[in-house]
Amino acid sequence: MHWFPKYLKDHMYYFSKPFLMLDFLLRGISQVYFQSNPFSGLLILIGLFVQNVRVASYGIIGLLSGNLMAYIMGFDEALMEAGLFGYNSILVGLAIATFSTSWSIATVLSTIFFSGFSSVIFVALGKILVPYKSPPLTFPFNIATMCFLLAVNQMSTVNIQPVSKPSLPSDNINNISDEEDVDLSFMITTADFFTGVIRGIGQVYLADNIISAILILSAICLSSRIAALAALLGALIGPLIGIITGVSFSQLSNGLYGFNPSLSVTAMYMFYAPSRGTLIISLVSAVATIFVQQACATMLGVYGLPFMTLPFCLGALPFIILQGTTSIVIPVPLTSMTIPEDHYRRVKILIDGFGLLKEIMDPDLKPKKGKRMNQLSKSISHAISISNRDQEDELVDLEEPSINQSSSNKLHETAKRLFGAMDEDKKGFISKERFIESLKEIHLSRDTGTQFVSRVYHLLISSSSTSTLSSTSMMSESKFYSFVQVSSDLKPIFHRVRTFFDFVDSYGGESGYISTDGFNEALSYLGQSKFSKDDFSTLSTYIKEVDGEFDIVELENFVIVCKIEKLVSSLII
Repeated sequence: MHWFPKYLKDHMYYFSKPFLMLDFLLRGISQVYFQSNPFSGLLILIGLFVQNVRVASYGIIGLLSGNLMAYIMGFDEALMEAGLFGYNSILVGLAIATFSTSWSIATVLSTIFFSGFSSVIFVALGKILVPYKSPPLTFPFNIATMCFLLAVNQMSTVNIQPVSKPSLPSDNINNISDEEDVDLSFMITTADFFTGVIRGIGQVYLADNIISAILILSAICLSSRIAALAALLGALIGPLIGIITGVSFSQLSNGLYGFNPSLSVTAMYMFYAPSRGTLIISLVSAVATIFVQQACATMLGVYGLPFMTLPFCLGALPFIILQGTTSIVIPVPLTSMTIPEDHYRRVKILIDGFGLLKEIMDPDLKPKKGKRMNQLSKSISHAISISNRDQEDELVDLEEPSINQSSSNKLHETAKRLFGAMDEDKKGFISKERFIESLKEIHLSRDTGTQFVSRVYHLLISSSSTSTLSSTSMMSESKFYSFVQVSSDLKPIFHRVRTFFDFVDSYGGESGYISTDGFNEALSYLGQSKFSKDDFSTLSTYIKEVDGEFDIVELENFVIVCKIEKLVSSLII
């Protein structure tokens, strides 16, 4: 859903600001479950109003207050637009409303302050956790809400209902006889068990209404099916462990043993690309979260405080910090995080990308047929076959699966106008020098770009061994159309290659360079052999290496052009 803000700016200019504000507010609601989707946020908000209108209203007050504080403090706008200043603050508002008895000015003011305070805590904890590549999770919510619950004992104007009666731990925490304890696992029916599982997902938002929980699960599924399955898996594991350890029936049926492991499993599938290793680490994390929850319940029960999502934070954080220390999972850079489906596709591109790079560096390595960069191969083959046609009218009768007839005609017309503008002498041919000069006239003068264009130009000119124009280095209109076709089809390929390199770059592609260590770390995660010094030395003969790093743009051009060269050479027989 990263395209949605741009769509609003482009198509709803006069109303874009209000809609953009609504966009990041709704994203803040869905970010509780790591989803940056405004439509998911809207569906969750509907579920909250189904649960309780007053509590949901407090949640909106908290949501607005957290973002307002971020705006006043001048925090990162990109974080605000992603909804990251909303998910803790809405939880604070929901919690204060849940623990309070009714509307009051005091509770509203408390919601405004503590929700805003959670945004400050978010940034502070974010700076501390940066070296560990972890966000603050819901720590700000837990800290701000517990501060309120502890401080309220000193406030005579704020009326809240007791969360739980303060009590010291006892040997029999469930207050039932030993005979009853023996049969505890059989006290819950199948229907009650699965109702508790669904409620566990809703309890993340302090909602125990089954309809609200279903709406929240549907909202997660709307954004990511894998994330929804992960949330459901975690909500299932919690009650199972609860039955094994003998917890009370009411805790299981109300979903109190489902929401923390649900968050933990979802987090593992957000911070690690989906794989068997991710399943293993998520299961371990979920079980650890349950035991942390039981420990927090015992410790915080002394003060009459709820454990809220603190067990999730304490149980999941160690597994997130493990990034780079285990070979069974592939971590996702925070700057590249979207949804698990995207992460899985990126890993596939990563594997194909390294395979392509190794293939280019090792001429004797034959690619697996039909596996690597099929779209590129088809596009270049199609464009070259067009360039070898003698009649211009044949250009209109294209049948390319990647584009429809209308798009093909439009592309041809555009190419025809461009060629006419460059062919000043109306000879029907243009030189490479004239072509490059035309690009510079429209300010496309970056060296790496013009070098790339020159090489592709040369490859297309020499693609036919029988062409009489090969020796003159002049391009006809039909060959120019081939160049435009290639450029058009290369656009999505460039995007895929860039995504591959961004995923390898430890800074998510923002630095513009990829280090040799970044290459080998990624290869290690993929379970493949690392690049040797000789491999990097070979690569540096093609691409300039500066302090052990390679320029991303040059690397992109190198990979794409080498692929074109291999394909063209296979066609010239």
